[in-house]
Amino acid sequence: MKNLFIPIIIPLIAGAVILIIPKALKGVKEFIALAGTFIAFISSSAIFFSGKVLTDSWSWFSLRGFRFSADLRADALSGFILFAASMFAVLIVIYSIEFMKGKSRLREYYSYILLTSAGAAAAILADNLIFLLIGWEIVSVLLFFLITIGGDDARDAAGKTFVIIGFSDCALLLGVVFLWNILGTLQISEINSIGVNSGIMSFTYILFLIGALVKAGAIPGHTWIPAASETAPTS
Repeated sequence: MKNLFIPIIIPLIAGAVILIIPKALKGVKEFIALAGTFIAFISSSAIFFSGKVLTDSWSWFSLRGFRFSADLRADALSGFILFAASMFAVLIVIYSIEFMKGKSRLREYYSYILLTSAGAAAAILADNLIFLLIGWEIVSVLLFFLITIGGDDARDAAGKTFVIIGFSDCALLLGVVFLWNILGTLQISEINSIGVNSGIMSFTYILFLIGALVKAGAIPGHTWIPAASETAPTS
């Protein structure tokens, strides 16, 4: 397995396994969740502390001259963010082992945590805008599912979150379409030095900004956070 794919593939596999293990097996889901996030953390640490710009690519298919591949790139910034995100995933699982003890839907809870970690790693390491969107959407969908674990009272909060974040994701998708139309490439490493020097580029930049700030809960796109915090499974 290529090194840059480990923080994505391991939590993805672990999350899928947790969903299918019998409920009667006590402690297994917690062990798998901790092992999966810890392995991803060790791999992320190796990527970050290597001090190198690392790249990986996994070609998926080619259609009429268009090649789609999962292109990954880790530099100093993305390596640090990946390191921090994977560390927080381990800490969340450790905290949850005691805090979530005896609560319902634990298989879904730990699975969603792992799958969210995989989606976040994919978005962080993506060097392809399509692959970035895939990781981005995985995180959005699983955020919705995580909130619903809070019970019947969480449905309104989950719906509000889905609508607001869905709007921001549409803005991001539209921004990707504009950027591809303008520059003719989906490779992030090829476009990260392009200046905002026209009206259409400024509009594209604003679309990307909306997508990022709303997902991060920055003002004024923060209104989904209070409701989600009150009803999420950790509240």
